[in-house]
Amino acid sequence: DLRERVAGLYDWYREMNAECLDPEAHQAQDARLHALATLLVATFDGLAIQWALDPGGFDPDQIADLLGEMFTHMLRPSETDQ
Repeated sequence: DLRERVAGLYDWYREMNAECLDPEAHQAQDARLHALATLLVATFDGLAIQWALDPGGFDPDQIADLLGEMFTHMLRPSETDQ
């Protein structure tokens, strides 16, 4: 029962991330955007665990900057979408 409820929360979490990443995404980008949202959720979960275990182990600002660059690049429409 708990697994189903947590899975539902993750569905919502991925949807919110996809919406925040590109609220006006073209339908052709929908699958890619949801895959990116899933990757983002997994990334933040992993970073949260690492930070909890070793708060000084990495610079969160540097990680945020790098993720921003990566996601900005990935959200650019591909030539086939235009």
